[in-house]
Amino acid sequence: MKPILNPTERPLMAKLEAYTDDDPAFLLELIQLMILNLRELQESLGSDTTAFAQAAHKSKSTLTILDDPEVNALVKTLKCAGIKNDAGVTDEADLLFQLIERLIKDLENEATIQKAS
Repeated sequence: MKPILNPTERPLMAKLEAYTDDDPAFLLELIQLMILNLRELQESLGSDTTAFAQAAHKSKSTLTILDDPEVNALVKTLKCAGIKNDAGVTDEADLLFQLIERLIKDLENEATIQKAS
């Protein structure tokens, strides 16, 4: 296991290592799959509620591994809003889009660090 030089800067790595069993190739593959799931979830924000619910379900493992409480709460809120046909959730959808973008950048940074190692 590679040491984390500053654990406060790379908490994402600790979450990922818990699932990859010190296998760098699997870690990179997992990161790529997670990014694809998150992109699909982002794209579904502009779709109908069924598409969003399906993308959220497909991304459930990724969201569980990343364990971001704010993202998870927004996904739950938007799924419930879809069930209720609540059209007034634009701010939440915009915020979720931005938070997912941040997660994707964090994952891309981890992949870059791993490739350089």
